[in-house]
Amino acid sequence: RGRSKDKQSIYKTFKSSALGYESEINLNELEGFRREIYEVLIDILNSCDISKTFEKRRELLSVVKDYFSKSLGMTTRAANDVTLWDHSYMTASIMKVLVVYRILEPDFVVSYKQEIMKEKPFNIFAVAWDFFGFIEQSHKIPDITGRIKTVKEIKEEIKHIVEEIYLHN
Repeated sequence: RGRSKDKQSIYKTFKSSALGYESEINLNELEGFRREIYEVLIDILNSCDISKTFEKRRELLSVVKDYFSKSLGMTTRAANDVTLWDHSYMTASIMKVLVVYRILEPDFVVSYKQEIMKEKPFNIFAVAWDFFGFIEQSHKIPDITGRIKTVKEIKEEIKHIVEEIYLHN
């Protein structure tokens, strides 16, 4: 995903879209973002009430996602289309799967990342439905709006059940 000589200058760093459109990142803002996220994190931790764990988790993830989406996972060109949020969330998800699998299967030991897929290929869990089929059953614009809202609510509930209740992702 890019050679080390393609590393961008600290004076001009660009974020790329998957289609190659680049936009410059203001690196001076990142220090302020870092301080703000620490303040929010400290506030959340200081006011942590065990009965509001899911609510605080969502609040924290929202703040982290907001700030981490403004930064890059890598600055090397050809890899500068992945935000720090995308990279961190993906890495944490994979790590949690491996830790849980290690707990369930104590003999599962991997020395190198290339061995993981050879040892135990993991599957992707997905929930799918015919979104457009559901939407096209609408006859009026308010129906479309209501159905889109319903789909968003269903997606949030599925996410809550899978990520928060069962996986704590």
